[in-house]
Amino acid sequence: MSKFCNKCGKKLVDGKCPNCDTEEKEVEEVKVEEKEVEHSTEEVSEVGKKVAEYLRLFWNTAKGMFKNPENTLKEKNIDWIFATVVMIINSILFGVAINTILGKIFSGAAFSMMSSIGNGIAGLFGKSLTNISDISKTAGVGFAVNSALIVIIVWVMHEVVFRKKLNIMSLIAMEGKCQCLFIIELLITIIVSYFSVGLAVILLPIFVISCLVNIHYGIIAISKIKEDQIVYVTTLGNLFPVISIAASSAIMIILQISTSGIKNIF
Repeated sequence: MSKFCNKCGKKLVDGKCPNCDTEEKEVEEVKVEEKEVEHSTEEVSEVGKKVAEYLRLFWNTAKGMFKNPENTLKEKNIDWIFATVVMIINSILFGVAINTILGKIFSGAAFSMMSSIGNGIAGLFGKSLTNISDISKTAGVGFAVNSALIVIIVWVMHEVVFRKKLNIMSLIAMEGKCQCLFIIELLITIIVSYFSVGLAVILLPIFVISCLVNIHYGIIAISKIKEDQIVYVTTLGNLFPVISIAASSAIMIILQISTSGIKNIF
Protein backbone atom coordinates (compact mmCIF):
# COMPACT_ATOMS: atom_id res chain seq x y z
CA MET A 1 0.00 0.00 0.00
CA SER A 2 1.37 3.43 -0.97
CA LYS A 3 2.39 5.75 1.86
CA PHE A 4 2.34 8.83 -0.37
CA CYS A 5 -0.45 10.71 -2.16
CA ASN A 6 -0.76 9.91 -5.86
CA LYS A 7 -1.80 13.52 -6.62
CA CYS A 8 0.59 15.74 -4.68
CA GLY A 9 3.15 13.25 -3.37
CA LYS A 10 2.67 14.16 0.31
CA LYS A 11 2.93 11.48 2.96
CA LEU A 12 -0.41 9.96 3.94
CA VAL A 13 -1.68 10.23 7.50
CA ASP A 14 -4.00 7.38 8.51
CA GLY A 15 -4.36 6.58 4.81
CA LYS A 16 -5.50 10.12 3.91
CA CYS A 17 -3.68 13.03 2.29
CA PRO A 18 -3.65 16.07 4.62
CA ASN A 19 -3.62 18.30 1.55
CA CYS A 20 -5.86 16.80 -1.17
CA ASP A 21 -8.50 15.22 1.08
CA THR A 22 -8.91 18.51 2.99
CA GLU A 23 -9.34 20.43 -0.28
CA GLU A 24 -11.91 17.95 -1.56
CA LYS A 25 -13.82 18.22 1.73
CA GLU A 26 -13.78 22.03 1.52
CA VAL A 27 -15.02 21.89 -2.09
CA GLU A 28 -17.89 19.60 -1.06
CA GLU A 29 -18.81 21.93 1.82
CA VAL A 30 -18.81 24.93 -0.55
CA LYS A 31 -21.07 23.04 -2.97
CA VAL A 32 -23.48 22.16 -0.14
CA GLU A 33 -23.55 25.79 1.03
CA GLU A 34 -24.17 27.00 -2.53
CA LYS A 35 -27.08 24.58 -2.87
CA GLU A 36 -28.54 25.76 0.47
CA VAL A 37 -28.22 29.41 -0.57
CA GLU A 38 -29.80 28.63 -3.96
CA HIS A 39 -32.65 26.76 -2.23
CA SER A 40 -33.20 29.64 0.24
CA THR A 41 -33.21 32.15 -2.64
CA GLU A 42 -35.81 30.09 -4.46
CA GLU A 43 -37.97 29.93 -1.31
CA VAL A 44 -37.73 33.72 -0.82
CA SER A 45 -38.56 34.20 -4.49
CA GLU A 46 -41.60 31.93 -4.17
CA VAL A 47 -42.79 33.81 -1.06
CA GLY A 48 -42.34 37.11 -2.90
CA LYS A 49 -44.37 35.82 -5.84
CA LYS A 50 -47.09 34.58 -3.49
CA VAL A 51 -47.27 37.93 -1.67
CA ALA A 52 -47.41 39.80 -4.99
CA GLU A 53 -50.15 37.43 -6.16
CA TYR A 54 -52.22 38.02 -3.00
CA LEU A 55 -51.74 41.80 -3.26
CA ARG A 56 -52.96 41.74 -6.87
CA LEU A 57 -55.91 39.59 -5.82
CA PHE A 58 -56.74 42.02 -3.00
CA TRP A 59 -56.49 45.09 -5.24
CA ASN A 60 -58.52 43.56 -8.06
CA THR A 61 -61.20 42.40 -5.61
CA ALA A 62 -61.41 45.79 -3.87
CA LYS A 63 -61.58 47.55 -7.25
CA GLY A 64 -64.22 45.09 -8.42
CA MET A 65 -66.35 45.61 -5.30
CA PHE A 66 -66.25 49.35 -6.00
CA LYS A 67 -66.89 49.26 -9.76
CA ASN A 68 -68.98 46.14 -10.29
CA PRO A 69 -69.82 44.29 -7.06
CA GLU A 70 -72.38 42.00 -8.70
CA ASN A 71 -69.87 40.41 -11.10
CA THR A 72 -67.10 40.40 -8.50
CA LEU A 73 -69.27 38.46 -6.05
CA LYS A 74 -69.86 35.77 -8.70
CA GLU A 75 -66.11 35.12 -9.06
CA LYS A 76 -64.77 32.29 -6.90
CA ASN A 77 -61.19 33.55 -6.63
CA ILE A 78 -60.84 33.94 -2.85
CA ASP A 79 -60.44 31.16 -0.31
CA TRP A 80 -61.50 31.26 3.35
CA ILE A 81 -57.90 31.72 4.61
CA PHE A 82 -57.38 34.87 2.51
CA ALA A 83 -60.81 36.10 3.61
CA THR A 84 -59.98 35.51 7.29
CA VAL A 85 -56.75 37.52 6.93
CA VAL A 86 -58.75 40.37 5.36
CA MET A 87 -61.20 40.37 8.29
CA ILE A 88 -58.35 40.34 10.84
CA ILE A 89 -56.67 43.30 9.09
CA ASN A 90 -59.99 45.17 9.09
CA SER A 91 -60.45 44.51 12.82
CA ILE A 92 -57.01 46.00 13.52
CA LEU A 93 -57.54 48.98 11.21
CA PHE A 94 -60.98 49.63 12.68
CA GLY A 95 -59.43 49.80 16.16
CA VAL A 96 -56.71 52.14 14.84
CA ALA A 97 -59.35 54.36 13.19
CA ILE A 98 -61.34 54.61 16.44
CA ASN A 99 -58.13 55.29 18.37
CA THR A 100 -57.11 58.08 15.99
CA ILE A 101 -60.56 59.71 15.91
CA LEU A 102 -61.08 59.57 19.68
CA GLY A 103 -57.53 60.77 20.26
CA LYS A 104 -58.27 63.87 18.17
CA ILE A 105 -61.64 64.43 19.85
CA PHE A 106 -60.35 63.91 23.40
CA SER A 107 -57.44 66.31 22.82
CA GLY A 108 -59.90 69.24 22.67
CA ALA A 109 -59.63 71.79 25.47
CA ALA A 110 -63.35 71.64 26.11
CA PHE A 111 -63.21 67.93 26.82
CA SER A 112 -62.36 68.35 30.52
CA MET A 113 -65.99 68.98 31.48
CA MET A 114 -67.31 66.27 29.15
CA SER A 115 -64.70 63.88 30.52
CA SER A 116 -65.89 64.44 34.09
CA ILE A 117 -69.52 63.77 33.16
CA GLY A 118 -68.67 60.82 30.95
CA ASN A 119 -66.36 59.20 33.46
CA GLY A 120 -68.99 59.63 36.16
CA ILE A 121 -71.39 57.55 34.07
CA ALA A 122 -68.70 55.10 32.93
CA GLY A 123 -67.54 54.74 36.53
CA LEU A 124 -70.83 53.03 37.38
CA PHE A 125 -69.66 50.19 35.15
CA GLY A 126 -66.07 50.27 36.36
CA LYS A 127 -64.81 51.82 33.11
CA SER A 128 -62.96 54.99 32.11
CA LEU A 129 -63.74 56.99 28.97
CA THR A 130 -60.28 58.54 28.95
CA ASN A 131 -58.59 55.18 28.38
CA ILE A 132 -58.67 55.50 24.59
CA SER A 133 -56.45 52.48 24.10
CA ASP A 134 -58.93 50.15 25.81
CA ILE A 135 -61.83 51.63 23.84
CA SER A 136 -59.94 51.13 20.57
CA LYS A 137 -59.07 47.54 21.42
CA THR A 138 -62.71 46.89 22.30
CA ALA A 139 -63.77 48.43 18.97
CA GLY A 140 -61.34 46.19 17.07
CA VAL A 141 -62.49 43.07 18.91
CA GLY A 142 -66.10 44.18 18.43
CA PHE A 143 -65.55 44.40 14.67
CA ALA A 144 -64.09 40.88 14.63
CA VAL A 145 -67.01 39.57 16.71
CA ASN A 146 -69.54 41.22 14.38
CA SER A 147 -67.79 39.69 11.36
CA ALA A 148 -67.98 36.26 12.98
CA LEU A 149 -71.63 36.81 13.99
CA ILE A 150 -72.63 37.57 10.40
CA VAL A 151 -71.15 34.26 9.26
CA ILE A 152 -72.70 32.30 12.15
CA ILE A 153 -76.17 33.85 11.85
CA VAL A 154 -76.36 33.41 8.07
CA TRP A 155 -75.12 29.80 8.32
CA VAL A 156 -77.55 28.92 11.15
CA MET A 157 -80.46 30.52 9.30
CA HIS A 158 -79.69 28.38 6.25
CA GLU A 159 -78.80 25.08 7.90
CA VAL A 160 -81.09 25.08 10.94
CA VAL A 161 -84.05 27.35 10.18
CA PHE A 162 -84.58 26.87 6.43
CA ARG A 163 -82.85 23.47 6.11
CA LYS A 164 -80.70 24.51 3.15
CA LYS A 165 -77.06 23.44 2.81
CA LEU A 166 -74.53 26.26 2.80
CA ASN A 167 -70.75 25.75 2.80
CA ILE A 168 -69.41 27.80 5.73
CA MET A 169 -65.99 28.18 4.05
CA SER A 170 -67.67 29.73 1.00
CA LEU A 171 -69.59 32.01 3.35
CA ILE A 172 -66.36 33.19 5.03
CA ALA A 173 -64.78 33.72 1.60
CA MET A 174 -67.78 35.82 0.55
CA GLU A 175 -67.58 38.08 3.60
CA GLY A 176 -63.82 38.51 3.20
CA LYS A 177 -64.36 39.51 -0.42
CA CYS A 178 -66.96 42.08 0.64
CA GLN A 179 -64.52 43.51 3.20
CA CYS A 180 -61.58 44.02 0.78
CA LEU A 181 -62.75 47.51 -0.20
CA PHE A 182 -63.30 48.36 3.47
CA ILE A 183 -59.54 48.09 4.14
CA ILE A 184 -58.91 50.97 1.72
CA GLU A 185 -61.83 52.94 3.15
CA LEU A 186 -60.49 52.55 6.70
CA LEU A 187 -57.06 53.76 5.58
CA ILE A 188 -58.75 56.80 4.01
CA THR A 189 -60.62 57.45 7.29
CA ILE A 190 -57.41 57.28 9.33
CA ILE A 191 -55.59 59.68 6.99
CA VAL A 192 -58.56 62.11 6.86
CA SER A 193 -58.82 62.14 10.69
CA TYR A 194 -55.42 63.91 10.89
CA PHE A 195 -56.80 66.79 8.82
CA SER A 196 -60.48 66.85 9.82
CA VAL A 197 -61.72 64.64 12.63
CA GLY A 198 -65.32 65.73 11.99
CA LEU A 199 -65.15 64.53 8.41
CA ALA A 200 -63.61 61.26 9.57
CA VAL A 201 -66.48 60.78 12.06
CA ILE A 202 -68.94 61.14 9.17
CA LEU A 203 -66.95 59.01 6.70
CA LEU A 204 -66.52 56.04 9.03
CA PRO A 205 -70.24 55.12 9.37
CA ILE A 206 -70.74 55.75 5.64
CA PHE A 207 -67.95 53.31 4.81
CA VAL A 208 -69.28 50.75 7.33
CA ILE A 209 -72.77 50.98 5.79
CA SER A 210 -71.19 50.56 2.33
CA CYS A 211 -69.43 47.41 3.57
CA LEU A 212 -72.66 46.04 5.06
CA VAL A 213 -74.50 46.71 1.79
CA ASN A 214 -71.85 44.69 -0.04
CA ILE A 215 -72.23 41.88 2.51
CA HIS A 216 -76.02 42.08 1.97
CA TYR A 217 -75.55 41.48 -1.78
CA GLY A 218 -72.96 38.83 -1.01
CA ILE A 219 -75.48 36.91 1.12
CA ILE A 220 -78.00 37.13 -1.73
CA ALA A 221 -75.39 35.87 -4.22
CA ILE A 222 -74.44 32.84 -2.10
CA SER A 223 -77.85 31.95 -0.65
CA LYS A 224 -79.83 28.94 -1.78
CA ILE A 225 -83.12 30.00 -0.20
CA LYS A 226 -86.20 31.87 -1.41
CA GLU A 227 -86.19 35.65 -1.83
CA ASP A 228 -88.64 36.27 1.03
CA GLN A 229 -86.45 34.13 3.32
CA ILE A 230 -83.30 36.05 2.33
CA VAL A 231 -84.87 39.19 3.81
CA TYR A 232 -84.88 37.60 7.28
CA VAL A 233 -81.33 36.29 6.86
CA THR A 234 -79.82 39.61 5.72
CA THR A 235 -81.75 41.57 8.35
CA LEU A 236 -80.59 39.37 11.22
CA GLY A 237 -77.07 39.07 9.80
CA ASN A 238 -76.56 42.83 9.64
CA LEU A 239 -78.58 43.71 12.76
CA PHE A 240 -75.76 43.64 15.33
CA PRO A 241 -73.21 45.52 13.16
CA VAL A 242 -75.81 48.21 12.35
CA ILE A 243 -76.70 48.72 16.02
CA SER A 244 -73.01 48.80 17.01
CA ILE A 245 -71.93 51.33 14.39
CA ALA A 246 -75.04 53.50 14.93
CA ALA A 247 -74.37 53.70 18.68
CA SER A 248 -70.61 54.32 18.36
CA SER A 249 -71.08 56.92 15.59
CA ALA A 250 -73.69 58.78 17.63
CA ILE A 251 -71.37 58.86 20.66
CA MET A 252 -68.40 60.13 18.60
CA ILE A 253 -70.49 62.83 16.90
CA ILE A 254 -71.87 63.99 20.28
CA LEU A 255 -68.35 64.10 21.73
CA GLN A 256 -67.03 66.03 18.75
CA ILE A 257 -69.84 68.60 18.92
CA SER A 258 -69.42 68.89 22.70
CA THR A 259 -65.69 69.54 22.45
CA SER A 260 -65.54 71.70 19.30
CA GLY A 261 -69.03 72.98 18.72
CA ILE A 262 -71.19 72.47 15.62
CA LYS A 263 -69.44 75.26 13.66
CA ASN A 264 -66.02 73.72 14.16
CA ILE A 265 -66.99 70.07 13.63
CA PHE A 266 -64.94 69.94 10.43
